[in-house]
Amino acid sequence: RIINDPQNEAWIRWCDEGAAFKFSSAEKLLACLQAAGLRAQNYHSIEKNLNDYRFVRLTDQRRKIPDPDGKLWWKFSHGQFHRDNPDVIVNILRR
Repeated sequence: RIINDPQNEAWIRWCDEGAAFKFSSAEKLLACLQAAGLRAQNYHSIEKNLNDYRFVRLTDQRRKIPDPDGKLWWKFSHGQFHRDNPDVIVNILRR
């Protein structure tokens, strides 16, 4: 829901192909996830949770990927998490 909310598009969105998502503000993502009940304290908690569900980070930990406008992003993907096929999300299980 966070990714699909047009109000959040400035800092979190699907990548063009829809097979990955990216975010530029760990602070905003953390605030949204905490509001939804996730007990994350910082970016590393978010990343650990994504790893626990087998999401793959597509960016180097030391750097983010810049967009043409210069904004920096973290990118993650999962084979069962796709913009055009939301029904398969139920197949994502914790390790």
